[in-house]
Amino acid sequence: MSDAGGTLWHDIKNRRWDDVLLKASGIDRSYVGRLVEGSDASTHLSSALIKDWDLHETQIIIAGGAGDNAAAAVGIGAVNPGEGILSLGTSGVLFVVTDHLQTNPKRVLNAMCHALPHRWHVMGVTLSAASALSWFASILGRGHDVGKLISEVEAFAHDASRRAHAPIFIPYLTGERTPHNDPEAHGIFSGLRAEHDAVAMAYAVMEGVGFCFADHFDILSDAGITLNNCLLVGGGARSDFWGQMLADIVDFPLDLPEGAELGGAFGAARLAMLAAGHGTESEICYKPKLKTRFKPNQNQREILLPRLQRFRALYHAEAALRKS
Repeated sequence: MSDAGGTLWHDIKNRRWDDVLLKASGIDRSYVGRLVEGSDASTHLSSALIKDWDLHETQIIIAGGAGDNAAAAVGIGAVNPGEGILSLGTSGVLFVVTDHLQTNPKRVLNAMCHALPHRWHVMGVTLSAASALSWFASILGRGHDVGKLISEVEAFAHDASRRAHAPIFIPYLTGERTPHNDPEAHGIFSGLRAEHDAVAMAYAVMEGVGFCFADHFDILSDAGITLNNCLLVGGGARSDFWGQMLADIVDFPLDLPEGAELGGAFGAARLAMLAAGHGTESEICYKPKLKTRFKPNQNQREILLPRLQRFRALYHAEAALRKS
């Protein structure tokens, strides 16, 4: 169910195939599969595979499952309306659970069914998040040493003046989805001066990724979507410095859970447990213990907000030049 919206044939509000859209595309209803909630049984593993894999059960249920982000949300316990995750992985995702269909298509806020019944989710996506830092580190010949580079960036950031005068980076290295839906958008370093070194530029990369999430939070507010709490997950969540920077930029507390790196596989396992009847949703889809909470620092925001305004202006200036 949770990925059916990606076909553009899904009646997301009513959680069924849309016959009008299927007809408009020349698609017969028999060509599309039966829609199944992520926590329901869809079928059973074939006897041939059971034999080939030397399994001992004779009736093995296959759950409906979920797309990667919905599965990650289930895995980390973001299952109730108002609960969210900020995923700092190869791409960046802000995912928020809702109790009815809400969206903001003009600003590229995606909406789909959640992997659990009677719930939906909205999602902002930035195409280059932690991958932008990996890209820059590899250019420096430090792809094997990203952790030490982040430590050097953290030391750089202790100097407020250096932060305020650092370059600005737009991480649209492969185009951008939210909020621009612009596949031709470019990455940009702006404001380079002779005093800037590789660490100053690496700081700009990490900050620029955070500014992408600021756009996501702004769109949520514009759409009237409630966010009560937000868990920080993904490989980039291993950096406390980056986590605090993100909280300062988006002006919202971010909770770092234990097992933040588990991802969608754990959520898929939880959905399989539900489909097999091995517990209730509350017993299975609980939240992990929290390691720390990153609270916004208003003093840091005084430095960041003017830089965020420049970040946004730079994209529009580049887009205007590109399209002129």
